[in-house]
Amino acid sequence: MNRTHFIIVLLLSFLLPPAAQTAKGQNQDFVQFSNLPTLYINTYDGKAITSKTNYSLATMWRVEGDSIAVYDSLQIRGRGNSTWKLAKKPYRIKFSSKQKFLGKGYAKAKNWTMMANHVDKTLLRNALASFIAKRLGQNFVPASMHVDVALNGQYIGNYQVSDHVDVRKGRVEIAEQDVIMASGDTTDISGGYLLQLDGLAASDPVYFTTNTTGAAVSIKSPDEDVINPRQKSYIQNYVNSFERKLFSSSFRDKVKGYRPLIDSLSMASYFLTVEYSANADGYYSIYFYKDRNDPHLYFGPCWDYDIAFNNCYRLGSLTKKMMTESGYGTGRRWFYRAYSDTWFKQLSGRIWHRAIADGLMYDALAFVDSVAKHIDESQQLNFQRWDIAQRTWDELMLFSTYQEGVDYLKRFLVDRAAYLSSQLPNPEKLPFPTCEPGRNPLGLDLARAYYIYNVGTAHPVDFLADGSNLVCGWKYDDSRKASQQWRIESVTGDYYRIVSPDSKLAITDMATETEGAYETGAQLQLMETDDANDRQLWKFVPTAGNYCIENKQTRLAWNNSHGMSDNGNPIISWTNNADNVGKTTRQWYLAEGDPLPDEDAIALLEGDVDYRITYDPVAEEVFIRIPNDATVRKGVIHLFDLQGRHIDTGTVGQPISMTGQPRGIYLLTWTVQGHSRSIKFLKP
Repeated sequence: MNRTHFIIVLLLSFLLPPAAQTAKGQNQDFVQFSNLPTLYINTYDGKAITSKTNYSLATMWRVEGDSIAVYDSLQIRGRGNSTWKLAKKPYRIKFSSKQKFLGKGYAKAKNWTMMANHVDKTLLRNALASFIAKRLGQNFVPASMHVDVALNGQYIGNYQVSDHVDVRKGRVEIAEQDVIMASGDTTDISGGYLLQLDGLAASDPVYFTTNTTGAAVSIKSPDEDVINPRQKSYIQNYVNSFERKLFSSSFRDKVKGYRPLIDSLSMASYFLTVEYSANADGYYSIYFYKDRNDPHLYFGPCWDYDIAFNNCYRLGSLTKKMMTESGYGTGRRWFYRAYSDTWFKQLSGRIWHRAIADGLMYDALAFVDSVAKHIDESQQLNFQRWDIAQRTWDELMLFSTYQEGVDYLKRFLVDRAAYLSSQLPNPEKLPFPTCEPGRNPLGLDLARAYYIYNVGTAHPVDFLADGSNLVCGWKYDDSRKASQQWRIESVTGDYYRIVSPDSKLAITDMATETEGAYETGAQLQLMETDDANDRQLWKFVPTAGNYCIENKQTRLAWNNSHGMSDNGNPIISWTNNADNVGKTTRQWYLAEGDPLPDEDAIALLEGDVDYRITYDPVAEEVFIRIPNDATVRKGVIHLFDLQGRHIDTGTVGQPISMTGQPRGIYLLTWTVQGHSRSIKFLKP
């Protein structure tokens, strides 16, 4: 995945959140709440915004570090349909003059939206949908920026400032009919038109109903105060012609059917974006447009994805359902009909499988991680203001922490990609890029062990054989394969457990938690595998062509302490930030090791061998008996408690002292016939 856009997205994940800053403006102190820009909006009369139609006058201050931009004569009103009824409300803002509010390279416009994302507890779904739509071929996707917002002196949360969907450069770039036509005017009226098929279109000022399906279509451009009956009649007839051909008996014919009237790439990319995101409303509200002197209808931009990505309880889990069959809206009939055309189905499948082979799923996972990290300070503030565990509208699943919601979203991206790849035709026979679809995001050979090397020293990860099980670096040594090779087990999303095949113990972050924060500097240690312990889950984050290995619970990362190359040098959990990209002490790479043993064969072998544990309560000694015909390497047996603390080492046929050890469960480990063994027993 050595792609420039992917690297840029990943770099976002290492933005350092600066400390809250205070700046002066018009005799007021403005605090930047997080690393994101903070918008202070005050209505002139100090009253709440209660209307979706009438604007309130306001002033806005945009605070970024020491910089304050002031926007006077701002207008603000409510927006949205169902979302307007919620406690955290979305807004539309209108500047007195055109602004490049998102910066260079983006639209210059008066109108912008402020999405509350109140139903989406990750605050990411709309941005993620735009990212996916762009990768799948949409010409225009709404750009956006996350901000903190205070309204009339009250912090109201994390918002997403985004392009308003309209006709202009940087948005929907088609010819704009923005002048009232005089009677008899011969101006070419073949475009442009921005349209929206929507369940609520009948409430818009200018709309029409199609003849074939009865779909309500609103005309967004030309504006209501510009459009005349001739323009409305032209585009209404054009859409009706498209529908009539789409539902005719000859709809599959490349000349007589619907194909000459649609832009195939935009229709397929729109379809795939709705399907990958499982957007229940994707066919309920559809933007589409027509340009001047262009016979094609274009589909997009994609919009309104807060209940997408398995976030709609009304329909249940959508991981393995097609939206053309399960989604809402009259527009579903359009895409269901098109998908029944082998030509469109093959086109969509080809685009999908090429995108997946080019890393779409991995890039989407990386995008989620990068934006989640970028807004981390802000989301914490947002969910202090709004309860993350409370259902606000449509959420299918609720979580007690933000990260759980992010992990759920990522799990869906993997599982949904696997499902769609099994459903969509694959004319080029491109492989799904994992060894175990939906369970192995890195695409590792899970039947092999791996060496994990530090970039700075080129030494593999090892652990001390003194019973402490402390993780360290050690010069490559073929005789230390048992401790230098690791089983990398895919667990959930893109998290892995890293286990020593010899001891069956897992690398664990031992960082101390103090007042909700994790302290750096603790040496990693092998502990007994625990499915409920997130300190044993690690994510391989691409960094400067290598990996940063990040812990799920602590968010700290592996570091080769002081960059030393001494054998036994500690590997510690350390700061995880933008410096990763320039610090070889924090960068790691993988190399294939030996094939892992067949676990089924191990189970059969253990079933054939009679191991017995006996405990002498008087002498406080444990004894293990191994049959004489079992080959035991070195005859060394280790005793651990369930916290992974090494207690003692013994040999076969000799007792191991447990003097002074409390009552509880303990673990004995040894190696027999080339395989690691372990048995739990209870000290009474």
